[in-house]
Amino acid sequence: MGAPRLAFDDDGRGMAYYASGRVAACVCAATPYSSCFYFYKDDRKNTPLCTIDDKACGFADGKDGSRFVLSKKGGIHSDGEGTIKREWTWGEGN
Repeated sequence: MGAPRLAFDDDGRGMAYYASGRVAACVCAATPYSSCFYFYKDDRKNTPLCTIDDKACGFADGKDGSRFVLSKKGGIHSDGEGTIKREWTWGEGN
């Protein structure tokens, strides 16, 4: 509402807002040489939808409660019940 839709500094860090005025995305500095990216649902709780850093480590949540997680070692995909459907490490075949 009163918030600007985009507010970023010269280094590319800042916030993007929904039309409601709630935060949609945030880009912040993890270190002087790296960034983290946060994405939120347009609700009163600012529910996190996805977080990822510049090394592609993070998570994303699906509407059905499923979750996709990436780390330096690999990834996990779980369903809405929390059951792991797929797990892998980087460098594995298929």
